Amino acid sequence: MPAHAGIHAFLDTPKTSPRAKNPICVHLRHLRITFFAYLLCTAKIPLDSASHLCNILKTISRQRTERIMLDKTIVNEFSHVKPGDTPWRMDGLRDFFLYRDLGVAASTGGRVICQLVKANPDRPPEHGTGWHQHIADFHIVIMTKGWARFMYNDKEHLVAAGDCVHQQPGITHYLFDYSPDMEYLEITSPADFGTVDAEAPCAVPPPSPWPTAAE
Repeated sequence: MPAHAGIHAFLDTPKTSPRAKNPICVHLRHLRITFFAYLLCTAKIPLDSASHLCNILKTISRQRTERIMLDKTIVNEFSHVKPGDTPWRMDGLRDFFLYRDLGVAASTGGRVICQLVKANPDRPPEHGTGWHQHIADFHIVIMTKGWARFMYNDKEHLVAAGDCVHQQPGITHYLFDYSPDMEYLEITSPADFGTVDAEAPCAVPPPSPWPTAAE
């Protein structure tokens, strides 16, 4: 049997299988590839013997993966959060915004977060969020009050009350201006999504000064 045929026979997890994209399965699959290459090239074990040993390893890893997946209970509970149930917090992603959790992260086991975000009345826009990207599978923003000005890549977008924005994973953006009464609903998956700085694709307009008490 030619070497490439043995490798393909060994790596026969269908792309349509639920295990094909599971991170645990992908990691174990990479380990099997490395082990297979070691047996063939370094240990110089004949192809048939290497395939047999790797098939044993494949069976063991599949059984362990199935046990891990069964042990991980999916949380999906009912939740009803009223306005006074959760506080506005200042310890969110941006210190110039206030955040109020709506209970979805706990009721989904961290698969989704749903939170209200609003402007901190003591922190008018200065430098904004900076250019960044979110590491997330799903992210939408629904403006409920006021407005915010975003840069999405090199395009400016005014997002006003009633607008809905779907931020596809990895899009480079910058929230640089917002009204004193800005408030939006943010729904993201997973709840502990990441944020990384990004290169600036273009210049950013200056923010609008907030009206003073005398005005």
